[in-house]
Amino acid sequence: MTIFGHPATPLPETGLPTMSSRHLRGLVILILVISNVAVFGLSWYFLLHSRQQYELRARTLSQNIASAVEQNLSSRIEKVDLALRSVADELERLLASKGIDEQAMTAYLSTQEQRLPEVDTFRVANAEGLIILGKEVNKNDRLSWADREYFIYLRDHADGALQISGPRMGRITKQHIVGFARRYNHADGRFAGIISASITVDYFTRLLSGFDLDQGGAIALRDAGLGLIARSPPITDLPGGQVGDSFVSTKLQQLAASGVDSATYFSLVNSDGVLRTITFNRLGNAPMIVLVGLASDDYLSNWRAEAYQTAAMDFGYLFLSLLVGGFLLRLLAHGETREQMLRLSEDRFNNAQQVAHIGSWHFDLIRNKLEWSDETYRIFGLTKNAALSYDGFLSIVHPEDRVAVNAAWQAALMGSGYDITHRIAVGEQVKWVRQQAVLDFDAQGHPESGVGTVQDITRQVLAQQALSTSEALFQATFEQAAMGIGMVASDGRWLKVNRRLCAMVGYTQAELMALTFQGITFADDLEASVETVRRLQAGEIQSYSTEKRYVRKDGSLVWIRATAALVRISDALPGILIAVVEDIDLRKQAKAELEQHRHHLEELVQARTVELSAARQQAETANHSKSRFLAAASHDLRQPLAALSLYVGVLKSKISPDSVELVGRIQLCADSLSSLLTDLLDVSKLDAGVVIPTPSDFAIDDLLDILFSVYSGPAREKGLRLRFRFSGAFARTDLKLAIRVIGNLVDNAIHYTRQGGVLVACRRHQGKQWVEVWDTGIGIAKDQTELVFEEFRQLGDAARNRGSGLGLAIVAKTAKLLGLQIRLRSRPGRGSMFAIELPPGRAVAPTQILPRRTAPRVLRIGVVEDNAEVLQALVLALENAGHDVVAATTGAEFVGRLGGRRPDIVISDYRLADSETGFDVIEAARKIFGDDLPALLLTGDTDPALIRSMADRGIAVHYKPLQIEALQAFINEVAERRGP
Repeated sequence: MTIFGHPATPLPETGLPTMSSRHLRGLVILILVISNVAVFGLSWYFLLHSRQQYELRARTLSQNIASAVEQNLSSRIEKVDLALRSVADELERLLASKGIDEQAMTAYLSTQEQRLPEVDTFRVANAEGLIILGKEVNKNDRLSWADREYFIYLRDHADGALQISGPRMGRITKQHIVGFARRYNHADGRFAGIISASITVDYFTRLLSGFDLDQGGAIALRDAGLGLIARSPPITDLPGGQVGDSFVSTKLQQLAASGVDSATYFSLVNSDGVLRTITFNRLGNAPMIVLVGLASDDYLSNWRAEAYQTAAMDFGYLFLSLLVGGFLLRLLAHGETREQMLRLSEDRFNNAQQVAHIGSWHFDLIRNKLEWSDETYRIFGLTKNAALSYDGFLSIVHPEDRVAVNAAWQAALMGSGYDITHRIAVGEQVKWVRQQAVLDFDAQGHPESGVGTVQDITRQVLAQQALSTSEALFQATFEQAAMGIGMVASDGRWLKVNRRLCAMVGYTQAELMALTFQGITFADDLEASVETVRRLQAGEIQSYSTEKRYVRKDGSLVWIRATAALVRISDALPGILIAVVEDIDLRKQAKAELEQHRHHLEELVQARTVELSAARQQAETANHSKSRFLAAASHDLRQPLAALSLYVGVLKSKISPDSVELVGRIQLCADSLSSLLTDLLDVSKLDAGVVIPTPSDFAIDDLLDILFSVYSGPAREKGLRLRFRFSGAFARTDLKLAIRVIGNLVDNAIHYTRQGGVLVACRRHQGKQWVEVWDTGIGIAKDQTELVFEEFRQLGDAARNRGSGLGLAIVAKTAKLLGLQIRLRSRPGRGSMFAIELPPGRAVAPTQILPRRTAPRVLRIGVVEDNAEVLQALVLALENAGHDVVAATTGAEFVGRLGGRRPDIVISDYRLADSETGFDVIEAARKIFGDDLPALLLTGDTDPALIRSMADRGIAVHYKPLQIEALQAFINEVAERRGP
């Protein structure tokens, strides 16, 4: 048994020493006392720690708010100072020229007041201190600032420093203000007067009230002498709340006297008697102090609730432990009865294991004691209680599996999971077993014990091997047949095709399985072919053989003979059409050659003439035609694919387990075609210019983590090593577009690498920051490195002729949009290196946003679609999700069916019959029910003009094929915006 790390033999049975009931009761009581003491002690310890955390958060919050207030005030003071400098410069300019023009200067002061709404007024005084200019100034009143301290200082000092007064009553405004003043001079430097800007105390109060605090919080602004300038909330009814009051705590007086710039302390506020955590910040550009206080009653309220809850839980635990203790004491009296029931349960368990062919074991690594169930002994062909060593166990394991089994157990001892399937030799018989185990480790990481199961899966393995052989034989016959063979679903979709059939029509297997037999049948033969299939499905005929034409991928026709029969798996499911297709094109061509030869020369001359006349026009319109072709082709292909995707989404919830694999293969086919169409859409979006980058700062390691989660699976499936080298660097660009660009490079590297691995790393090169993708793939010739970035360009190597040919074109266009450079180095046969530049960004903290999950609401949804298959699929998918659906094929029919009752959402296809568009339907509905009616436009078009048009009109657009999950996500988003 692989549960041994060293030789082990069963130890003799040993039980616990017999203990009297009195001793057991004493042990239970001791455990109860110790557990209750521990619970009470830990509870109060964690409460103390929790209080410290609440207090720490309060200190941090008060510091952050104080810093914000300080920055706000400093910014506004700098603006006022700049305005004062501007006024002083204007006055000095006027004095140096023709003197002060009072009317012009008054208008100039008014302009400054309008630019700075926080300033109540600008006023100007002359060298004698008389106020001569400003709002509400009357020179006849001869009001003077000559006695003001800031006037005296500016008159006597030519240093030009900004002077800020404490709160005072304005002589003109008759309200409390804070004054800001600067000196202005004559041309020869003599003192000419001062300019003053006043800010009302009420403005400071309103500014402070804009910061959100709890009920007991307060913000105060004081001058250098601790006189109160403003407070929020105001307490003008208390002595300590009056402007200019300096009734403060001793702690604040000490901090102000010490000269420190900032500090945080806990104190009783004298003005209102509230205990607060207070942060003291001194402004750097003004003699002012900001005080932010958070009341302890506010930030400790939750802690007090926790304390009450903890006390209740502790006493609840005490009560519960007493109940449990009493219950345990009663259980001790019934020990012998329970022991008998346990033995009976073990017997039943052993019988169940024998029926299920699953044995179990327990291994005590410390005591070196192994216990096996009876079924485990039977599976390994050993007598019960037989001694077993690790070497003895390995001798039972099949020789070809011993190395793997030994390695798995050694890994389990180091902490890995233990789940392995291998063979054992029991006499002349070889059995297959599956072993699973869970090991327990101590605090140091040493294994202590393990519990595991052993299941005899010989029958299942042999059955699977037989099934695999049968499937391989069928697959070989199917693929190597000289004629084309295909399986067709009831709706005409190809479910399985062989290589010969693909060669006839020129499609790959993936491309052909994305189509229907109707889609490749020549139009003139379609009606008869569909009717024949209908008769076969209806049971009117047992089989049929017919000659018709298929349309190859390149547009040419091929004559075939199709012989088909219907196979029904069950009466509840539609039958599958098995068709054998023979290429009879050569025989048909030989028959037509004589007739065609007569007209050949005339048609050749005519065709050449038409080609030459159209060549110039085709060259001029090629680029425009490409976009229109992509749009039309995308729309036509997405119509049936949209219905297919929706049907598959509904089918997943209804199929039986034995059909899961078939539905999964259908989904893979739909996803493959959807990926191709998505590439076409991305190219059209980039050509249209509707992709608007949104730069942000992010950690490059986070981007690499996302790519690893996406591509580690595909790399592992190909047997490749996918490594990511993290750097801790940061970048600034559009994160989503960067993920798409680098993801395309990683996907290409995995796609074109047969062996070896892929490395993705962030490195610096020539002073720039790059993300490089290295692979050991087939490489690119030097003369072709520029061609790989062209649209629909695939190199001649057969290994490359898969995919849409748009991946690297999207990379190049997106990099150009982001203004980033691309580097490429490659050696044929050795591998390639693609690198994309990422501009440096600033460091950001990692964030994780968890999606909010809400139960989907039942909505009334209007659906307009002229394609019957797509309409039926949409209705089925929405009704399957529980919604009320109003369906129509035209706008007029839709409005009539609504009956004047507003829908919750309108969903419409863009291209409808008779030149009607989905936009026409949405506009008609909004005219009736309002412009706020949510609407979704479905389209398969990739025309850049259409994409721009829908973005300009503000209509949500989803592109076909539409997954039912994406549709439901949009509906949930609309429901959440509307509310319950």
